[in-house]
Amino acid sequence: MAHLIGVYRGSRGALYPLARFLGAYSCDLARLSENRTGLSPAWKAMVDRLAADGHHHELVSPKSASPAISQASAGREPCILIDDDHGDVAMIADWNDLSLADGDIERYERILRSKLLMY
Repeated sequence: MAHLIGVYRGSRGALYPLARFLGAYSCDLARLSENRTGLSPAWKAMVDRLAADGHHHELVSPKSASPAISQASAGREPCILIDDDHGDVAMIADWNDLSLADGDIERYERILRSKLLMY
C-alpha cells in the first residue's frame, strides 16, 4: 500500500556508533528508531505491524538517499516521505511530527497512521 521512507537528519559519520552508544542521537527519528546497539526492538515491532497492513517502512541517511528522496526532503530532515509507486515522493510527516512523538514509538505510530488515512 504505502512505501514510507524515514530520512535522518545529518550524516552518520564514523563516530556515529560511539555517539549512539553514549545516547547522543542526531535527530528525533534516530531517537525513535534506535537504541545503543542499533534499531530498537520496539521500532522493529512497529515496522512489522505496518508491514502486516501492507506498508513498507525504511530508513535512510541524507548521504545514501536517492535523488528523488533528497529532493523531497531537502533541508527538512528528519522527516518521513511516502512513495506512491509512480515515481512521486512527498512528505507525509515532518520534523515537528517526529518531535511530537517525543521518542515514543506508539505515539509515532498513531501519528503516522493518522497521516496514512489521507493517502
